[in-house]
Amino acid sequence: MSIPAHNDDHDHGAPMTPSANAILTPDVDFNGIEDESLDIVDTPAASTPKRRLNLALSVALLVVGGVVGALLLTMQPSTPTASSISVGGGNGQVSVCYDSWDSWGPGKMADQFRRIKERFSGVRTYQTRGARNHIEVAAEVGLSIYAGVWIKDGGWEADMQAAVDGARRFPNSIKAILVGNEEILEGKDQWFVIDKVNRMKSMLQAAGVWNVKVGSVQTDGDWLNKAGELANVCDVIGVNIHPFFGASDNSKWNPIEDLKARWNAMTWRFGDKVVLTETGWPTHGTPQNGHVPSMDTALKYVKQVNEWAKGGNGGDAPAHFMFADNPNKGPNFEKAFGLAWSNAAWKFEFSTVGPAPPAPTTPDQGIQGVVFVNKANDKVLAATKDRKVEFHQRWGNDWAVDWSSKWTVRGNLVMFWEAETKTDICLDAPEPWRGGKVHLWPCDVNNRNQQWRYNWATQHLEHATHAGLCLDMKYPEGGAPHTYDCGDFALQKFEWWK
Repeated sequence: MSIPAHNDDHDHGAPMTPSANAILTPDVDFNGIEDESLDIVDTPAASTPKRRLNLALSVALLVVGGVVGALLLTMQPSTPTASSISVGGGNGQVSVCYDSWDSWGPGKMADQFRRIKERFSGVRTYQTRGARNHIEVAAEVGLSIYAGVWIKDGGWEADMQAAVDGARRFPNSIKAILVGNEEILEGKDQWFVIDKVNRMKSMLQAAGVWNVKVGSVQTDGDWLNKAGELANVCDVIGVNIHPFFGASDNSKWNPIEDLKARWNAMTWRFGDKVVLTETGWPTHGTPQNGHVPSMDTALKYVKQVNEWAKGGNGGDAPAHFMFADNPNKGPNFEKAFGLAWSNAAWKFEFSTVGPAPPAPTTPDQGIQGVVFVNKANDKVLAATKDRKVEFHQRWGNDWAVDWSSKWTVRGNLVMFWEAETKTDICLDAPEPWRGGKVHLWPCDVNNRNQQWRYNWATQHLEHATHAGLCLDMKYPEGGAPHTYDCGDFALQKFEWWK
């Protein structure tokens, strides 16, 4: 059953507490922030007896606060889920938030996700059910997903069921299921959210899904001051940090420094369970407490966040807010956080971290001359006689002349030209289970056994219809490959050479 897409209203307030800002980043008045060539440097003010006294007091307070904080952390109850599962450090990949308000035309959500994939490796949604199951569409397009569950109305159980269905079918596409978004800011207490997080976990377990993380999304101020127990039950702590709604001077003139300070406060408290689930700057609208919407500032902030994420910050695939403008929102600056206009056309040019597959020159030609290289064992995927495939030794620096290892990628097909029959034959997995054989078979775009996608983040050659299976070398010395459960295995990592 589908429902009208909700209007994801976000009040992004909850700035960091003044004490945290004062400790982590000095407030400096920066002029000319729109200048791309400007090097921004925090210059300490001249030392005076009064300033030295204030500095000494600040250091003393920081030390005492650290001791008290450490004692509080050791006293907090822990649960097996919260303590045994972590998101891990950042990998340089970047996601973007997606509001499904305009996803109801035939194929529209898939088209929008394809547009997202032009510049991002993942997507964060606020619900999972809708015109189509959001997890299904992300898997189809080749995006990772933080799948949302909307708990601000009565349809939350149906949304949870959609998340369970998606997790069962496409577990390898899911970063985590995130239950709720900023409910504490809007007046709910943490126990309301805890109840829903636990319900989501129990539904997954009842369905036999054990390897999908579950968390929630709140503002940094609410996590730090009102949601300690909620943090304990979450595998993932999604935090929305918006300098545009911040309290520090940096939030107005140097928003990336405001983000860094508030992110550091979160990770100091909660460690590597934290993921940045929203941050952005509006391109248009009226100023908000000295924060001025601007195309220039928005573009600069996007670039700065991408560079910051490239350094391993923001958790696993942090998310920009928002993919596209939503004209249904209010006040007017809330409509304009999109990196694209409401028609999904990008507002400005920018690139995200991580490679993107080269586009074919024409739809029919595909991407020719692709070589899949397993660097760990110095082997390449190659076609052999009798329509079989193997991994054999890479020909040193002359790999380019090894025509048996040259593939054409056209859509989801991985193709090889069979000269004897003048036929395109495709990588084909006719046995949809762990250990299933892989061979070559005449290409058919409708053959479900021939649907593959290359994951640039993991370097996996994933099967697009046999959920959870990847091409696997089977043996380090090479030979015939098979399909196996996707995982962090050296035998499943293949560089894309062209």
